[in-house]
Amino acid sequence: MTRNLLVDADRYATNRLNLMCQDILGRNLDVETTATRLGLADQYNCNKLKDVCIGFMSKTDETTDVGLATKCYANLERSCPSVIVKTSAPSNVEDSVVIMEAVYPPVIFATLGTTTTLVTRRMRMWYEILGSQSKKTASTCTTEIETGIHKFKIIGYNLKRGIGIGNFFQSDTFMVGGHNWAIRFYPDGVSEGTKSFVALSRAHDQGCQVPPSDLSEHFGRLFLEEEGADVIFMVRGERFLAHKIVLATRSPVFKAQLSYGQMETKAHCVPVEDMQPVVFKALLNFIYTDALPDFFDDLDEEDYSEVIKHLLAAADIYAMDRLKLLCGSILVKHLRVETVATILAVADQHNCESLKQICIEFMASSDKMDAVVATQGYANLKRTCPSILVDVLEKRSRCRKA
Repeated sequence: MTRNLLVDADRYATNRLNLMCQDILGRNLDVETTATRLGLADQYNCNKLKDVCIGFMSKTDETTDVGLATKCYANLERSCPSVIVKTSAPSNVEDSVVIMEAVYPPVIFATLGTTTTLVTRRMRMWYEILGSQSKKTASTCTTEIETGIHKFKIIGYNLKRGIGIGNFFQSDTFMVGGHNWAIRFYPDGVSEGTKSFVALSRAHDQGCQVPPSDLSEHFGRLFLEEEGADVIFMVRGERFLAHKIVLATRSPVFKAQLSYGQMETKAHCVPVEDMQPVVFKALLNFIYTDALPDFFDDLDEEDYSEVIKHLLAAADIYAMDRLKLLCGSILVKHLRVETVATILAVADQHNCESLKQICIEFMASSDKMDAVVATQGYANLKRTCPSILVDVLEKRSRCRKA
């Protein structure tokens, strides 16, 4: 299944999926599967998986000899002779020299480890290809050493003991020599022989590093570039292009509004009333990227809080529950004596129960209730939502009795 998925990822140039498949195939290698996966990696230019397979086949004589006896290796020898690798580990190999017997055409390979010394100390490699014409060559490898420092701070050192032999805490990964490493701290040692010692070891991750998801980035570009857009929104004279399938997928309200039987006009142009263009743009940005737009960073605190309140209202209108919760969590951070009454009114109007309770708690426990009452927001709240003030007074009474 994973092999087929890797082939499709290569065909459709989905690089992150390709790396994920390489990472999965690079785990739990054994002598029965390595040759097959090496052939697959060579055929579809999966260099990371290829390196891991070559590293596995180069580990020991036993691994190599058993691998050579498999049917998969025979298939690899027939279909991909350029990647045939035989390894041995004689004890007399010099640290700074790799002796190779190679044939034409040459084979390109990547060494494993932070320096070439890690490779040359333990293996002797030669490459072969079927054919009558061959050339023998020799080369010298110069050892290059790269050093790096990673500080792994252990908080509560003595409290870490007692987790058991062989159990460890691991640092974040760091890169040295083009590869990722980590430090492992074994409070009770790695074996019975080291039980009374603290063992630190470096863990070299030979897997394929898969980058974070870039799905939101791709959809963000789709929104900004407007390619293939099939619906137009007019918001107070400003024009926004979007894709009906994306909007319908993210919002049940848009799904109902944009069904062909409900379209406002034949030109697929939908007017949006009672909403600011900046708020509608932020709503669309969240629909495509699941994040707030970057231009919010340029707003001062007061303008930012105001836009978030309007965006919460828009999220309620279009049934975007996650966006509504996100806006609520932001407004909590902006609670002040001057703003709490206004935010409470917004929470009550748009059914944000958690935000509403936090505002009531803030007002009930505040020692500046007189200052809150003096704000314009409180006056508006008293006029538009008088019932909610009963909740505030009851909560405040309970707090005083406690």
